[in-house]
Amino acid sequence: MDIDIKDLIKEAIENIDVSSLVRIEIRELITQQVQKLIDQKASSLIIGEIQNVLNGKVKTDDGWGKKFEYDSFADLFKKKLLEKMNDSWDIKRNIESIIKSRVDDLFKNEYKSTANFMADRLLKSVTEAIK
Repeated sequence: MDIDIKDLIKEAIENIDVSSLVRIEIRELITQQVQKLIDQKASSLIIGEIQNVLNGKVKTDDGWGKKFEYDSFADLFKKKLLEKMNDSWDIKRNIESIIKSRVDDLFKNEYKSTANFMADRLLKSVTEAIK
């Protein structure tokens, strides 16, 4: 009895249920496309809501009757940051030291450039007088 491998392979290929494989592949492709669309729509909705919150009016209530309204979240942030900065001696001291060092550096540079200018002018006038 001869076994013909070629015939066995043909028979196996003919017996494969291609329709179920195609359905599985199509289902996966559709699922991926739907997931992408859902992600895009959800992202746009979430970003829109975040922008509304950040750009819209913000109302605060501390629970003790102090209610405030701000034009935007940025305004609320700026006010709270300024309050914290005004209350902190460390921040004031750091800002003061940075400004002082910068002014000192500028003054030293200006002094050096003025002194160099004066020395150059003096040397120039002395050399001209000697000639």
